[in-house]
Amino acid sequence: MNDELPDDLDLTIPDDLSALEGLGEEPQGPTPLALVHGIGSTPIDWQDVVSRIGATRPMAAPWVSGLKPTEAVGLDLPRCAEGVLNTPDVMTWRRFDAVGVDVGGLVCATLAVNHPQKVRRLVLSAVFPQMPKMAVRMQKLALQAQSRNNLVAQGIDRQRTLEVLDVLAGLDATETLRALDLPVLVLSGEDRTARAAAQQVAALVPGAELGVVPGGGRRPHLEAPEAFADAVVEFTADDRLEEGPGEEA
Repeated sequence: MNDELPDDLDLTIPDDLSALEGLGEEPQGPTPLALVHGIGSTPIDWQDVVSRIGATRPMAAPWVSGLKPTEAVGLDLPRCAEGVLNTPDVMTWRRFDAVGVDVGGLVCATLAVNHPQKVRRLVLSAVFPQMPKMAVRMQKLALQAQSRNNLVAQGIDRQRTLEVLDVLAGLDATETLRALDLPVLVLSGEDRTARAAAQQVAALVPGAELGVVPGGGRRPHLEAPEAFADAVVEFTADDRLEEGPGEEA
């Protein structure tokens, strides 16, 4: 084998290197979106939001570890965040936007704090820094009032969900919310209690924006999915400036 270079090989570096620009960069296109469900819910509940956003944007709706009926594990926010990040679709994305509802919002916030290079923009809805005991009690009553067959049809494990509610009752996410360092939108419905909770969250997150979903109640992604999706699309538009938390184009 001859390892010598040919005498006539041209090693001149051209003056114009514009043809090489962009090599090694990820393909251009809409920023991917992760949609993370909450307690008493499943990934399928995002279907109306996904339909509104449209198929041109890469999206994934992973299960939250600890809420999936087939997983015999408890709720642990750092583990849940890693679970989202290691979802087959999400793990292929260099950077993405995230939307989370109640405990799913806390999972997304934890993910954004632990992996700031991965999450570009964050939308939180129905999130509490500290879950009010009355809210936990009401969710438990609502859960126990549903028939087993109805819960199974929704993919919800009653006992697992009750255990998660007990964990949430003692959870304080204040420091996680304060540690967020990226653009954040806090969305609520028109319900007075939901708006008050959103204001409380926004006050903790540096530079957070507040938004109200017309026609939405305590779970606006289910009650007004089109308006909710429109708010997400507007906030995560790729032509918005990337200056930092709370900055707009």
